[in-house]
Amino acid sequence: MQLRVVHYNAGWIQLHLGDHEAAARHWREAQRLHGGQPDWVPVGFALILWLQGNPDQAYAYYTRAAQAQPERWGGGRGFEAALTEFGPNER
Repeated sequence: MQLRVVHYNAGWIQLHLGDHEAAARHWREAQRLHGGQPDWVPVGFALILWLQGNPDQAYAYYTRAAQAQPERWGGGRGFEAALTEFGPNER
């Protein structure tokens, strides 16, 4: 489990540094090590795809996040609270 968490956090570090490909590699490995479908995958990859200039795929991933966790990603107070975790470029 610890290696999975290391990859997840390394992905965020790489994202903040602007290396979206490295972030995606770390997150894919964290997802693989998880062995399932972690709840952060749809919104995380939506963010990377958006920052890479791929809005259509980003919307598809974000739609999955909103469907899976409407109270968090569907709008309203949950959405606003979730955004506090992101930096200005990520919002």
